[in-house]
Amino acid sequence: SVIVIPKKCKYPEKYVSTLRAIDDFNHDIPSGYMMELDATASGIQIMAAMSGCVETGMHVNLINPRQRVDVYAHVAAKMAGKLGYTIDREYVKSPVMTHYYNSVANPRESFDTADELGAFYEVLDGLLPAGEAMMKYINTQWDRTAKYHEWELPDGHVAHVKTMTRKKGTYTIEGTEITYLYYVNQGNKE
Repeated sequence: SVIVIPKKCKYPEKYVSTLRAIDDFNHDIPSGYMMELDATASGIQIMAAMSGCVETGMHVNLINPRQRVDVYAHVAAKMAGKLGYTIDREYVKSPVMTHYYNSVANPRESFDTADELGAFYEVLDGLLPAGEAMMKYINTQWDRTAKYHEWELPDGHVAHVKTMTRKKGTYTIEGTEITYLYYVNQGNKE
């Protein structure tokens, strides 16, 4: 049979394999299909669970199993209320996620105006206390002088990440000054 893939389908290959697995199930054929189970705001969920923060847990589906909460839609709706126009859930998802991983650049790059960025931070202020607390704690662990940071993951893998600092240099060729960026392995505050 012909499978029609919706135009706005984000992952067409997953869509097709899922439909085929459903068809196999309906015909009592074992498919071996590997179903994905995605958490809702999994990073923030982990922070809520580690800290025991009930308020954050309510926003990321750790408290009431009978209620499906979408923290990204919640942030979008609150921002829309402040700005006076509709904000799409997908528009705020990446900035919310990366904010709690310490990104300042992603939220700044994601929003079209300073008003949107201001509304974003205003909405997040106090919304997810565990995210803020964990982020502040992690920041206390940063060594500004270290040339690398290393940690062990739950599966035993050891991550070794060099600390790269961006520098700016200039040189002149035939009277024209050229500025260039380069990276060196040295500690930094970021």
